[in-house]
Amino acid sequence: MANAYENYLRSVNVNKNVQDRLPGKYKEKLNYLKQLIREYVHENAALVDELEEVQTKIIIRQEERKFLLRKLCEYEPQVAAEVQNLAKAGFNQTACLDTKKGKKRPNADSDRKSKSRKNCRARKKIVQPIPLDNTGRPIFPIELGNLTIHCLGEVVSDRIEFHSEDVIYPVGFISTRSYGSLDDPTVKCIYSCKISEVNGLPRFEIEMDDNLSPIVGDTPDVCHSLLLQKINDALSLNVVSTRPRGNDFFGLRTPLS
Repeated sequence: MANAYENYLRSVNVNKNVQDRLPGKYKEKLNYLKQLIREYVHENAALVDELEEVQTKIIIRQEERKFLLRKLCEYEPQVAAEVQNLAKAGFNQTACLDTKKGKKRPNADSDRKSKSRKNCRARKKIVQPIPLDNTGRPIFPIELGNLTIHCLGEVVSDRIEFHSEDVIYPVGFISTRSYGSLDDPTVKCIYSCKISEVNGLPRFEIEMDDNLSPIVGDTPDVCHSLLLQKINDALSLNVVSTRPRGNDFFGLRTPLS
């Protein structure tokens, strides 16, 4: 009886080993690994885009702070005098320290700080100069990285639905940008973003270049959230955050000067 039981265990182990060596199992593993790679690539691209947006926002806030300081100095002479005194005092203090103590040998930390400051100064240019015609109007299309603006539209100032606290929704606004495709999110395609008016209310659309049915919503965030959800459906997993950034996707917050 013991020998028969041992023979049965050996046959089970042999069958299990044979099943492990079947080509179909390795094909399934290969397909699973390919799926994981596609998901990680798209997730990495989404994180890179989000990091670029955060860096751009930081630079914009720095420029806005400098602009507000200049305006404050124009309207408040006392503030301008204090800023100039502080600037001169800081310059004289550093000059005195250099003359008294001599030039110190920079260490690794100071080298890193100086390099990061140089990089920040080099990144202060937010957008490239926009070409203008003889009348001072911009020449379309305006290319701003992966965003292209084809028409600025017309501002509707007498209805509150066509603006928010920080963004204006001009009727006839058209922009295009490169983003992950719905068919294959690892491949970039062109999306068209449009703002129109229907029954006295704004209508927002996001349309892919090879897709006949556009994504329609009452706000840019609704359209962008639906687009991100469709990308997750194409991947069969929720690897992309559906937190909408519709105004940034449309290019309504992009500085033009």
